[in-house]
Amino acid sequence: MFVPAEAVFAEIHAYHPEVVEYAIAKRVWIVSPTTLMAVLNTARAVLKDVETRKQIHVIRDALVRLSLEFGRFDERLKKLADHIRQAHEDAERIQVTGDKISQQFQRIEAAEPTWCGWSRRENRADERGPMFYLDLFRALEEEKARYLLVGSRAANLHGGELSTMNVDLMPALDAKNLRRFFNVAKRLHLKPAAPVTLEQFFEVKTWSSDKRMSGFSLRSSDGLAPSIDVLVKPINRRSIKPA
Repeated sequence: MFVPAEAVFAEIHAYHPEVVEYAIAKRVWIVSPTTLMAVLNTARAVLKDVETRKQIHVIRDALVRLSLEFGRFDERLKKLADHIRQAHEDAERIQVTGDKISQQFQRIEAAEPTWCGWSRRENRADERGPMFYLDLFRALEEEKARYLLVGSRAANLHGGELSTMNVDLMPALDAKNLRRFFNVAKRLHLKPAAPVTLEQFFEVKTWSSDKRMSGFSLRSSDGLAPSIDVLVKPINRRSIKPA
């Protein structure tokens, strides 16, 4: 009950206690302008507390569920941390393995290959030896050049153990076949060992008759491939006299 006059409110509480007791018994609060807001705030807090107590079991159940979920979260977080740590360790092991593989490749690259007993220090022709042979015979086949393979390479094919790096060939000496040999030499960037041009070099009949040439040599322009010895006149071994 609101009493708008502070003097009346004070008079009731000072000289009429029976009125105050009666109001309390009837659940009536007597308030004045200065006590109205305090009583209202108190009443609101009491009502809120009552409502909170009614919902306390809901809050408790929510906290229990939240606790369970947090437990699962913590467990899964630990598993994730273990997986990340394991992945990191695996990555380190992979890195170690990769370094070892790289070192092996470096050793392989640094190793000095051998071909028929020749090492790089002994003959730079070894650097392109195996591939050059394949390129040479492939080019001869594609140009349809007619020739005989003689010398150490022929001996190797028959099981011999001769180890010279050069290739000995004996071509058919007709003009058409010599032109095919000339095309092969140009394809493989070969040049004469003698100080003449490639065109002059294949004037075989002139060289054979004028200079009694029995063969000539061709070399790669970079000097890394084996040399090719082209025989234009068979050697009669019976005519060779021992020293």
